[in-house]
This record gives sequence, C-alpha cells and structure tokens, in this order.
Amino acid sequence: MKDKDETLLQVEKEKRNFNDNGAIDRSDLSQFLTLITGNEIHKTLNEMEMRIIIDMIMEDIDMDGDERINLSEFHHIASKMPDFASYFTMTVY
Repeated sequence: MKDKDETLLQVEKEKRNFNDNGAIDRSDLSQFLTLITGNEIHKTLNEMEMRIIIDMIMEDIDMDGDERINLSEFHHIASKMPDFASYFTMTVY
C-alpha cells in the first residue's frame, strides 16, 4: 500500500482503540459496536448478540489468536477491501 494508505490505516485503527493499549481488543470492539449501532440508547443488540458479533470479528481478523487486532492484522483485512480508503474519510477543520 502507498504511504498515504498506511497512514490512513494507522489512524483508522487508533480511532477504534478506545482504551489506548496499542491494539483493538474485545473491549474496543464492544465500544465501537455500541457507537455505530446506538446500542447504548436504543438497545438494538443484547449482550449475547454483541458477543457473537465480536467473536466473529475476532475469528476473521485476529490471525495470531491473541485476542487483539494489531496494525498488521488490521492492514491485512483492509487490503482485502480495495475501496477501504474511500469508505473511511476524516475531515479536519
């Protein structure tokens, strides 16, 4: 990937690393899912549904089985999405 794309991947990964531990873990995924679904207010997903979704994400992305998605794993999954950069944009004011 180009340098610009690498930087974008790093920024996007860090935006999902809510607990600032350097990788995306189950806690981060739970917070991210809560944000994108409005689950905190609307309760669209119950605890079991959240766990199933997180399990599926980890199974697909966590290649080394350490329960964390590091930058290389994030890069790997993003590389399978040719239009990744066009889906994730950031506006700075």
